[in-house]
Amino acid sequence: MFHSWLFYLSNSGSQIIVIQIKVTIPICKSREELINLNLKEIIVAKLFKHVLPVVSVSFLTLATLTSTTHAAITNPYPEQLQEVLSKYHIDKTNIRSQKTLEKRAFGRSDDRNSGYTTYIDFKDCKGYLAVSQHRFGRVDNVYIKGECQIPGIKNF
Repeated sequence: MFHSWLFYLSNSGSQIIVIQIKVTIPICKSREELINLNLKEIIVAKLFKHVLPVVSVSFLTLATLTSTTHAAITNPYPEQLQEVLSKYHIDKTNIRSQKTLEKRAFGRSDDRNSGYTTYIDFKDCKGYLAVSQHRFGRVDNVYIKGECQIPGIKNF
C-alpha cells in the first residue's frame, strides 16, 4: 500500500513543475502489528531520507535559474530624490548608505524598466527609507520599513 501526493509549483505562470511523492507503507500481517506500527514515523523517515534532498535541490535549482539579480545603479533622477530628502528634513550626514534598483515589468514582451526604488539606510536607527520613482523620475511613493521614524512618512 502507498500514499501519493502531487505538488504543483509555478513560477509567474510560465513554468510548471510537478513533483509526485510516493510513500510506501508496509502491509502488516495482523491487527496488533498495525496498532504497534507508528505510521507517522515511517512517513516522516521516508520523506527526510528520500524526498527532502531531491525537493531541496529542485527548489534551489529553480530559484537559481529563475531569480533576477539586481545590481545597484546611480539614481538617474537625483533632483527628485533630493526634493524628498529636503521636504522631510533628512540630514545627509545621518545616511549610512543609499542604493537604487531598477524595477522591471517582467513577463512583458519588451521587458522594460518601469521605475526605480531607492533604499536609504540610516546610522541612528534600524530600518530604511524607500523612495519609489516612475521611470521618468516622478516620485510615486515614500515609506519607511523598520524602526526608523520620520514625521510625515508612513512606516510599514
